[in-house]
Amino acid sequence: MSQIIEALGCPVITTSANVSGQPSCYTVEEFEKQKQLQQASKQGLTLSDIGNWFSQGWPEGSEEMLVALDGGVIPPVPPSTVVKVIEGKWEVLREGRKRVIKSQSDRVMES
Repeated sequence: MSQIIEALGCPVITTSANVSGQPSCYTVEEFEKQKQLQQASKQGLTLSDIGNWFSQGWPEGSEEMLVALDGGVIPPVPPSTVVKVIEGKWEVLREGRKRVIKSQSDRVMES
């Protein structure tokens, strides 16, 4: 990954490797399965309908994953903490491995 970032010459920003609202994935295969199930749900398909997606290709109009960087299995870790800050006001959107506490000076602190 560091070689890709160096070649691009700019930072790379990405979302977590899971379908929004679904559990974290720790392998590319887990993520691909989540995407299959999401697409099947959107199109009203059953689990038996998606069995051949990878051999036959993704259904017309589906969201295709163009690139997956497979670094192997990663150790399970809690998701990151997400804090939204707008005009000095902040809100915890998701509490992850770092617990956010509000200090007396109204600054975000981690514990």
